[in-house]
Amino acid sequence: MIKSFSVPKPTPTSSGGGLSSYCIILNDICQEENINLTWLSNNWLALLERNGQQRFIMGYKFDLNSAIAAGIADDKFATFDVLSNAKIPVVRHALLYEPGNNDVCARGKNSLGYVQDFFIKHHEHIVIKPNNGTRGMNVHEISQTADIEPALREVFHQSYSASMCPFYQIKREYRLIMLDGEEKISYYKERCNDWRFNLGHGAIAYEITNEALHQKLLKIAQGAVRAIGLRFCSVDIIETTNHELLVLEVNSGVMTRKFLSQYPERHPDVYKMYHEAVKKMFAESPDSMLK
Repeated sequence: MIKSFSVPKPTPTSSGGGLSSYCIILNDICQEENINLTWLSNNWLALLERNGQQRFIMGYKFDLNSAIAAGIADDKFATFDVLSNAKIPVVRHALLYEPGNNDVCARGKNSLGYVQDFFIKHHEHIVIKPNNGTRGMNVHEISQTADIEPALREVFHQSYSASMCPFYQIKREYRLIMLDGEEKISYYKERCNDWRFNLGHGAIAYEITNEALHQKLLKIAQGAVRAIGLRFCSVDIIETTNHELLVLEVNSGVMTRKFLSQYPERHPDVYKMYHEAVKKMFAESPDSMLK
């Protein structure tokens, strides 16, 4: 049964939209916790200071994940490789470099022929996307050979490497936001007029009401964050029409802007989650952070 969170459609004044609303949440949290907050870099970088401790939040990335763990999550092929090695069910990815890249690592993975072979191998239906992209930007569904080169031009305009994956027939996409191995917010997404499941492209969030399925998703998400070593992140899992559950990607930044624009009454849950993350950032002493 499909069930929404049963809240009224948001008005422009309660949309929760934009980084400004997110900034307000962080401002309120810091005031509550007696943390001095300084906004830098056009409000994209937050400096938090209290009792000699200094922490940063850059965009939606909190000072909880290690640089390596965040780097893996931000690299779609690296995520696939790590999760596959850990026996976590994950969407298959192949790495692709620009044709002009002559580095040793790019050999054999930087030609149009390489892409065409992958296209044929996977029934002439694949997806090409920036290897480090977010929010569904420049993600291309390829179902004919003529679409490959235009897609590559756009992808490599944004990123020095790309990921290719087979096109999966997806029934539903789920998101679980995890903090230190615990689920804080979860929902599934139904697409509308776009083949992607991004809320930013018109998808709608719904409550996960099947508890048995919920537990399966949670087990997969916990395995994924444990394998990568992430503390605060979101895990996107697809359910195929063949009833497979596969990790699509893991996001080291936790963005809730579009979710809140659909369901502003979930603001207390989002606030509580970010509040807990901020408190955890200050849970360790400066000396222990340097060891």
